[in-house]
Amino acid sequence: MSQQNKNRGLILFASFLQWVVKFFLVVFAKRSATAVANHVVKKEDKMFTSQFETALAKTVKIEGGFVNHPADRGGPTNLGVTIGTLNRWYGAAKEATVEDVMALDHPTAKLIYHDLYWGDNNLPCQNIAEWSEPLSWECFDSAVLHGPARAAYFLQDALNLLNRNEDERLFKDLKVDGWAGTDTLKAMRKLDNRAYGKRALLVAVNVEQASFLRNLARRDPTQEAFYVGWILHRIQFEGKVA
Repeated sequence: MSQQNKNRGLILFASFLQWVVKFFLVVFAKRSATAVANHVVKKEDKMFTSQFETALAKTVKIEGGFVNHPADRGGPTNLGVTIGTLNRWYGAAKEATVEDVMALDHPTAKLIYHDLYWGDNNLPCQNIAEWSEPLSWECFDSAVLHGPARAAYFLQDALNLLNRNEDERLFKDLKVDGWAGTDTLKAMRKLDNRAYGKRALLVAVNVEQASFLRNLARRDPTQEAFYVGWILHRIQFEGKVA
């Protein structure tokens, strides 16, 4: 075989490989897009409670639109949804980009908040809302800022501290493990036996978060950029408790 024919064969083979690569890239892109669409676009199938709607409105009002502050540990964020949270929502379907965060719309953010925060097993906000709506708002907002496990930790520690306020304890002290399960919910409801129960627990949970945020800013001076916003908008001691 002449050198010319060998070169022609190599060119044809290289062209074939390019075509194969392009073909599989197109197929993969279509499958990824379909998977994301199937995962995200189910707005009409989801039912939302009024308690969740209220909690969401309060948190989104605080969070605002797209931001990408260099000191923000969450990175690019839109409507309070970080790029890491969006990645969790997409799962294996695709990897979230900054452009995806910027393009995030309210209906999709609503689904993310409902599934990853309001309905998280670590912190069942709907069950909390049935006992006290303001407490559920606080727990939900803390979950968005710190993660559901940390917010559950705040709730459990606050319950234990309030339980020690009397000679006769209402429940066996909880294991503070960031998992607000049946024992945590039962302990919460036992505070009905004390006149100050709901009001005190709401304040105590806020104190837990305030202490955590203060210590965070002390340990990492870069986080001082957010401290004023945290204490003015995330720490709430006033309001009707029901």
